Amino acid sequence: MIRTTTGPTASASPMFLVSWGALEDALSLLAATPEQSKMAPDLVSALRKSQHQGEAPNRLLMSILSAAIFLADPDASLGGQLRSGSMA
Repeated sequence: MIRTTTGPTASASPMFLVSWGALEDALSLLAATPEQSKMAPDLVSALRKSQHQGEAPNRLLMSILSAAIFLADPDASLGGQLRSGSMA
């Protein structure tokens, strides 16, 4: 059986492109609190450094997703302490 395709499959795509600025904007919008929103530039800076130091793309993606989860959680630990009003 001959298999033909009309275009690249998702797994064949070499990369997903997004600008660091767009990522920073998206993380800021996802943030649950204004304090967490202010953390987005520093998180993106750390992610950029990881990429520059040769972090594998799949690990970088996991780091990006982890940052999004952290920022979206209103009860995330900030500076080693839980935000006031949250249960530990």
